[in-house]
Amino acid sequence: LIVSSVIIPPHFLFLHNIIYNVISKAYNHITTSFKLVNK
Repeated sequence: LIVSSVIIPPHFLFLHNIIYNVISKAYNHITTSFKLVNK
């Protein structure tokens, strides 16, 4: 994992962080709305 992070260019990591943040926010939104529906 450490070696691969060295090989991966910084802009790719930056893109990965953005995609991860978007997915996590969407996941949180879906789970919260799902909980509201179940109530």
